[in-house]
Amino acid sequence: MLKRVVLGLGIVLLAVHFGCASTGEMAKDNPWPEYPPPGAWEGVDRHASGHWWMPSKIGPHAGALEGVGNRGVIFYAGGEVPQPPLDSDGDGVPDNLDKCPRTPKGVKVDRVGCPLDSDGDGVADYLDKCPGTPKGVEVDKVGCPLDSDGDGVADYLDKCPGTPKGVEVDEQGCPLDSDGDGVADYLDKCPGTPKGVEVDKVGCPLDTDGDGVPDYLDQCPDTLKGAPVNSVGCWSIKGINFDYNKWDIKPQYYGLLDENIAVLKKNPSVKVQIQGHTDSSGSEAYNQGLSEKRADSVMKYFISKGIDAGRLSMKGLGELAPIASNDTPEGRAKNRRIDIKITSR
Repeated sequence: MLKRVVLGLGIVLLAVHFGCASTGEMAKDNPWPEYPPPGAWEGVDRHASGHWWMPSKIGPHAGALEGVGNRGVIFYAGGEVPQPPLDSDGDGVPDNLDKCPRTPKGVKVDRVGCPLDSDGDGVADYLDKCPGTPKGVEVDKVGCPLDSDGDGVADYLDKCPGTPKGVEVDEQGCPLDSDGDGVADYLDKCPGTPKGVEVDKVGCPLDTDGDGVPDYLDQCPDTLKGAPVNSVGCWSIKGINFDYNKWDIKPQYYGLLDENIAVLKKNPSVKVQIQGHTDSSGSEAYNQGLSEKRADSVMKYFISKGIDAGRLSMKGLGELAPIASNDTPEGRAKNRRIDIKITSR
């Protein structure tokens, strides 16, 4: 095998193993007691690395190296034999250049030995659970964009920050509003409001007169407080029924009529029209007359209870204004009714 020696201060120290002396004998303590005789340096060439390369057969006593299996000797000019730079973490970057020592084995690093961070979010690729984060987006310790309200939409995309925990949101981080009324589902007490209907702060359609029928369905939006109304928001005496082909008021319905009289007494300036209705059974002409008689009976009862006759008028509408289907018994019962229409306040 080759032996390395150092050339320094004009002294050449050969490995004893070579036995490279000026005679045919193996070298002992000082194989070169004198500078080699003339011709001893024949064949010495300068290596590309700056060292000297000496073939095994040199000088007049070249035979001294024959048979030892060596092909040459490298001489280093001065100093210690160079060693490869240390790379403690094995990342391919010498310690003296490594700005990120102790990088885990197998982690890809840049030219200064730091783990790669492809998206530049400050979290190395091998730790980054959300690669590809846009530049400038604040991330957590595993490289994922912050989501302060925990709704699943990152802060930089969230148009509704501060959503309460557990509230379902859309792709922009805003609470769902299924009926599109401007009130989020988790706050909406009246889900399913038709599109375009104005609602209050809890998502319920406005009911200006407070009669329980929302404005968008209310055909009588100026109903007096406390007045009973029908399904379309009009003042109606509900529950009063007349016998077939009859218009007299049974005593059992006096209580219903008295409730309406109380409303009129609370609003002494209001004038009303009492309207009679029938179902579609019988002819139209017959029903018209029947409705007028029933309206007149109610008006007379009101007068008997102290309502000034000057505040009252009556009208029969027959079967012309149904509020339910006349095809069922239930619908026909709803149509046989007395409505009260405000004519002035």
